[in-house]
Amino acid sequence: MKFRWPWGKKKNEEEISSIETMLESLYTPVTARPAFVDELRNKLTGVRGPLGVASRSTLELILLIGGAVIGLLLFVAGAVRAVLAFLAGIKLLGGKNQEKRKTKKSVSSSQSTNAEK
Repeated sequence: MKFRWPWGKKKNEEEISSIETMLESLYTPVTARPAFVDELRNKLTGVRGPLGVASRSTLELILLIGGAVIGLLLFVAGAVRAVLAFLAGIKLLGGKNQEKRKTKKSVSSSQSTNAEK
């Protein structure tokens, strides 16, 4: 936007009025169709159909809450899985599987020592 000095304000007003008179001479106003006026009035006053009754912010809020719940469930599932993996790693969880792994390792290590001799 151009900066207008206060002393140039009168000149600008004269330019605007000359543009207005030129447009008035070129274009003639028309009457609007009643259907167009009614449709525009309905759009502007906010008369909506059954799906438009809920405001947009309400729908956004519902989607946001749903996404947050799904995200929280995924986070909790991942945290539980990480805790279980940690407990299995420090041999507090796993029971028989841990014992089988120990016996397999001891058998395979004894076989490798026998093979070296």
